[in-house]
Amino acid sequence: MTFYILAPANYTSGGPELAHQLCYTVNKNTNYKAYMCYANLFDRNWIEGIPFDANAPESYSGYCTEHVVSLDEMDS
Repeated sequence: MTFYILAPANYTSGGPELAHQLCYTVNKNTNYKAYMCYANLFDRNWIEGIPFDANAPESYSGYCTEHVVSLDEMDS
């Protein structure tokens, strides 16, 4: 099983940090794989732009998360 965790791209706050912590914890403590999936909430059509190719904000780099960059990755 694979988990895709949605978070806003290029945005830091408690919610997105918790999402990165969840992704890290799933990857570290289970046999499942979790990836971040970013959305560009500053685009009016953000739902159509999921996933948005962005790196995790620098303050979340310690969680060592990976992210998906295309729907094909998620739809396999």
